[in-house]
Amino acid sequence: MEAAHESRMVSLRCVSQYLLILLLTCNCNHGKPLNTFAGTYIAFTHSFATCPSDGTFAMNLRCSHFNPAKPYEKQTLTGNYTLKEDLTDSMWARVTFAVWSNNEWKQNAFIINYPRRACTMVRELAPDLFRIMAPSQPQEKAAPCVIPAGMTIWKNEPIAWEFPKMKVMPYARYLLHVEMGSNTSRTIKVCAEADSALMPRP
Repeated sequence: MEAAHESRMVSLRCVSQYLLILLLTCNCNHGKPLNTFAGTYIAFTHSFATCPSDGTFAMNLRCSHFNPAKPYEKQTLTGNYTLKEDLTDSMWARVTFAVWSNNEWKQNAFIINYPRRACTMVRELAPDLFRIMAPSQPQEKAAPCVIPAGMTIWKNEPIAWEFPKMKVMPYARYLLHVEMGSNTSRTIKVCAEADSALMPRP
């Protein structure tokens, strides 16, 4: 029931803010919209950063250069991150998407809230990221969700930026801001950002 409710929240939020995204992805200086403003896409990432938290999470991570001439070639991740405690469904999660327009970030273009089940959010929304963060954990929905504590080191780790619950999105450059914390507190335990983009699928 909770999963269905959260899925509906994502869908309704996307629908309600869709017109805003269309406006933000318009080339207003020339009065012409982008050739194709939304649809199936290829996602890629420019960079990662941490943001203020209570120190439970730390990250030093970089991604390989995305080559538009080879859009289906996976990016790779190199670096490490540290979790001081397991990331489980006893945590909440919030993801906000800012969109780049007119040389500035337009905040809160999309907002995804998981009042509980932060680990499941990662597993459902970004399954390949979950795979490399928790390689020993099952992907099945019925299985308990845990991203284990400790330091994880990646060296040229391939990743598919695929988001099966968001198959159609407006094409744009996005800044994803992710926060997570305990269900019993509003203290932010995990905070990370990713400067990313979506381009039309060839």
